[in-house]
Amino acid sequence: MKTHFLFTRIFLFSFAYGCKWNIEPTYLPCPVVTDVTPRSAKSGDTLRVSVKDMYADFKDTYQIMVGGKPLLKDAIIEFSDNSFVFKVPPGLNPAVQVSVEKLDSLERCEGNTSLVPNQAGRFFYYYKSVSKTIFAGTPDSTDCATCFYNPAGLSIDPTGNIWVADRFHNSVVQLDAQGNRKNTFGRRDTSGCSDVVATSPGAVLLSNPTDLAIDKKGRVYIADRGGSTIRCICDSNNIKVLAGKCKNAEIDTSPADKDCLSTTLSSPSSIERDNDTLWITDGGSIKKLTLTMGMDPCSIRTILPKTVEFIPVSLVISRHRTESGIIFAVDSRGILKSITEQGGQYIIIPSPDRALGAPVALESDGNGVLFIADQALNKISALYPNGIMQDIANVDKPSGIAFDKTQKTLYISGSKKQVIWKIIVE
Repeated sequence: MKTHFLFTRIFLFSFAYGCKWNIEPTYLPCPVVTDVTPRSAKSGDTLRVSVKDMYADFKDTYQIMVGGKPLLKDAIIEFSDNSFVFKVPPGLNPAVQVSVEKLDSLERCEGNTSLVPNQAGRFFYYYKSVSKTIFAGTPDSTDCATCFYNPAGLSIDPTGNIWVADRFHNSVVQLDAQGNRKNTFGRRDTSGCSDVVATSPGAVLLSNPTDLAIDKKGRVYIADRGGSTIRCICDSNNIKVLAGKCKNAEIDTSPADKDCLSTTLSSPSSIERDNDTLWITDGGSIKKLTLTMGMDPCSIRTILPKTVEFIPVSLVISRHRTESGIIFAVDSRGILKSITEQGGQYIIIPSPDRALGAPVALESDGNGVLFIADQALNKISALYPNGIMQDIANVDKPSGIAFDKTQKTLYISGSKKQVIWKIIVE
């Protein structure tokens, strides 16, 4: 009886074991990533990924994907049933999805790579500074042909040119990808404001331009703080006032829609383009400019009136898990908030584990990471969607940021050295 029972157990074990080895890869269940630890990493760190329905015996039938790209086999340190350990490769986007796919499979496993969408199989890749060099400008000098005088807002056009709001030179400068000057809009030694359409770069009158935004067609929008207007460089022969008046009457803070040219602005200091919308900070308020038919006519509405508690100086649209984007704005007293189109406010910083000194500029990398220029702390920081804050680089009195996500490059205007810094990150 015992012999028969033992034989039966050996037979069943052998049958089961044999079945394991004879399963065709086509019929393996779809692997499901259930966890990634730790949830934040930088290049060279190791991460452990827990996976449901993955078997080490069929290692060669799986393809591990990190950030939508196949993970090289030499990056895998350990592989076992339902888990693997790998070394994080360089050059990833911050919000990274890890998935496991089956090779040569008739069964599609799309949608089965995460038990909890956007969470279980996701980790956050940290940027780190690789190099920091002077891109344009003459250090510690303001009176020369290549000099800036308190450079502020920056923006990058579709062809890769970098645009600089040169505040105290009352001009906007266009640089090529090597930092050479291509064009200057405004009169370096003359400030002013004119409602007349300028037909050449030198005919433009600006007064303390502080920020820039550029659309997909290359049109440049200027927050002209001293002129109390929003300007558009529609092309080199058509530079006009888009919103505001050169001579202010009583500042309009009505929440109702108004025609852009009939309203009055105070001191627009920050501007952001989002499809057919321009968002501006104006004298401590946040306003929305809606452009119809591409640009004209234009309507304007106050979204967030000025208050003593929150006086925004810069804003940015950040996209992460949403097409419409989230509006973030900073007060130079160290406050960062997210803002809804209905005027709702949510404090992000200060918090128990995060603090700012005097933030003056914001930028988004397009993947949910915010770059913050802090003049009191003299640094550029990154705030990740998981709430972690990281120092990227030290810059004396940073006053503007632009990020080229295709080149993984930050451009920073430094108002103390009077230069534009170029910081390559990975």
